[in-house]
Amino acid sequence: SNGNWILYVGIFVNLCAIAYSIISIYDYSKTIEDFSIPLIHAYVSAWSRSFDYVGRSNRRDFWWYFLASSIVLFILFRVKNPQFLTVYTQAMIFPTFPLVVRRLRDIGKSWVWIFIGLIPLIGAIWLIVLFCLPSLNS
Repeated sequence: SNGNWILYVGIFVNLCAIAYSIISIYDYSKTIEDFSIPLIHAYVSAWSRSFDYVGRSNRRDFWWYFLASSIVLFILFRVKNPQFLTVYTQAMIFPTFPLVVRRLRDIGKSWVWIFIGLIPLIGAIWLIVLFCLPSLNS
């Protein structure tokens, strides 16, 4: 339908950002069995810290969570049940917003930098670049 292309573009942009970040942090000496553990750990950790705005979240956990969420969204989209997709998409606000705040803190930025994403196109690209930055040592 007419609105599906927006979803596909959003998923494509997310997967490109995730791939870039994984390429920059992934240890290629690991086997495929080691690949799924950080994915599951980051996903569960993000959901269990849904209301935790203190502390920091590193780049690795941030992008693993978004990869896992993208996989879940893709599966729900393929199931073609709009109720599941809507509920999950709305529920994702609870772990995602605190994760973004903790990630911004991890790179030394205030949580108000999240509003840069409101600038059409440029803001989203700027946030993706910020999220790809390495953690500050402190």
